[in-house]
Amino acid sequence: MIKNIYFGFWCRFTINFSDKIIAISGHDKRLFSRISNNIELIPVPVDTDNFEFHERKRSNFKMISVGRLSRNKRIDRLINVMKIVSRIEPKSKLFIVGKDIDGLQKSLEKDVAEAGIQNNIEFLGEIDDKKMLEYMKKSTFFLSSSEYESFGISAVEAMASGLIVILNDIESFRYFVKNGENGFLAEYSDENGVAELISKLNKKDLLAISKSASERVLEFKKENVAKRMESLYLEIVKNHN
Repeated sequence: MIKNIYFGFWCRFTINFSDKIIAISGHDKRLFSRISNNIELIPVPVDTDNFEFHERKRSNFKMISVGRLSRNKRIDRLINVMKIVSRIEPKSKLFIVGKDIDGLQKSLEKDVAEAGIQNNIEFLGEIDDKKMLEYMKKSTFFLSSSEYESFGISAVEAMASGLIVILNDIESFRYFVKNGENGFLAEYSDENGVAELISKLNKKDLLAISKSASERVLEFKKENVAKRMESLYLEIVKNHN
């Protein structure tokens, strides 16, 4: 209630004094378009150079998910997906990377144990970039069942490295994933459907999608985002002059 009042009244008032509002995602652009027509979408810069491209030709049934362990990430749905995938491929593996900010890990580990898939899911916690790259390199798929993302930096990093992303079909991810071309959008509420997709991809040549993913995220390179910011700034200065 208080957030709605703040957004609907105070934000609406203050942005009238702005030359331009920059949104970092399609979701944010749509949100702020409710109170202003002066929105420019310029995404968050991502240091994609840190994520060396490794082509993925075939599935090895190894997957990684990166992000804080928070309620909106819906790790429970990833666990349910792995219950099904593990029956298809007993040696399948999901690495879950991220800091437990909501105190969920013990409960999630209990769910994993009760499902009998302790060998299929590994919680790595918060790890350094070197370790992260090692686990990304050994994986084929990047999974995210998140119900909400303002942008999705970890997914962009995954695409830069050539991972095949399978992301929940939400607005933020739709901005940079074209389903079936540079990754996949899926309804994680349909856990059987996601597991079936992972199984189907095991039989496909994934190289074209892997390469397309790395090319798509060039837009987010720091220098490219900086050029767009500079161009917008110069346009504003010119208009004032």
